[in-house]
Amino acid sequence: MKQNLCAATFLLLVLTNAIRAEEHVPISIQGETLSINGGATKLGATHWAIPDESWRTVGELLKTALPPGNKEGVRPVVLDLSVDRKAPWGAVEALFTAAYALGVPKVRVQFEKEPAWELALPGADATVGASVELPVYSGEKILTENGGKKMELTAALLQSLVKQQPKATVSVKSSHAAQAWAALTAIRMLREAKAAGVAFMTVRKLTAEEIKDAQQGKDTIDRALNGGLNP
Repeated sequence: MKQNLCAATFLLLVLTNAIRAEEHVPISIQGETLSINGGATKLGATHWAIPDESWRTVGELLKTALPPGNKEGVRPVVLDLSVDRKAPWGAVEALFTAAYALGVPKVRVQFEKEPAWELALPGADATVGASVELPVYSGEKILTENGGKKMELTAALLQSLVKQQPKATVSVKSSHAAQAWAALTAIRMLREAKAAGVAFMTVRKLTAEEIKDAQQGKDTIDRALNGGLNP
């Protein structure tokens, strides 16, 4: 009995340490302003319009807020992302790409007073297997398009889509200047509809060299804090 109690206590300590090991980094995108751990940086619409390039700037800002990674480069951290109604989709795309390059496995998304939900990075790969494109437009309501006709994007519509294409990856497409909450809501509803896969990062796939370059600055800081710059 005493041995079982000791084993249970040890397991509880292991689980507690594992939970504590996962850090949370607060991030918000309010309009064109990106805030990481409370430090705000305003970047213009022109910057967010090209996430294929702007993710590097975001990565430089994000590096120092992240904990060290493991041997595989994965960092035990969750980005707690809060977006307002004016946040552009290009800004969120840039953040997702930078986070993925730096070894962040998931993001916790919060929009206004809606329940928060988690999103694994980098999402599904629409170039592998069957895929279907879902255009998303922001406005007073979230809209999509089919055969040149725009219609409201609802949970029922997405459930029907998933039922018709149960094995397909749904690729969410939205303008970089569009309001991010629309694309994020579409992603959430697709997850709830149990789509086989959801692709949302339209930035081209990063090469191993690009990921290494993105992580280099943070890795250098880690080594310095641990007593030296030698690998």
